[in-house]
Amino acid sequence: MTKNKTAAKKTEDQSVVYKVPAAFALMVLVVYGFWKLGSYYATMAGFSALYPVFTVTRFVFLALFAVLTALAIVLRTPLVKAICRYAAAASALLCVSAWILSIFNTRSRSRTAGTRLARWPTGRR
Repeated sequence: MTKNKTAAKKTEDQSVVYKVPAAFALMVLVVYGFWKLGSYYATMAGFSALYPVFTVTRFVFLALFAVLTALAIVLRTPLVKAICRYAAAASALLCVSAWILSIFNTRSRSRTAGTRLARWPTGRR
């Protein structure tokens, strides 16, 4: 009996010991990043400087999504497939976010339906 109990203890998954502190450290890093990002975007000039960048990044994230999706389909290693799937999902979300934010770029485009959303109504058409 004692031999079976020690064998059972050795086969337990001890990865939780590493996953919990890593998740906590990642959480602290993300909160710190959002804090710094919020202090930068607290001014109007800080956020409006990024509008022209969003028009380019939406195409970059779209291409990255296509490549990662193809890699997730073609590759055979389960770990690499999982990494490609998560990265593809993240790049798809970033692509959609950049596309939505690029609609509000009023400086480089003429007045179209997309740019009317970003302007205050003036009462005339």
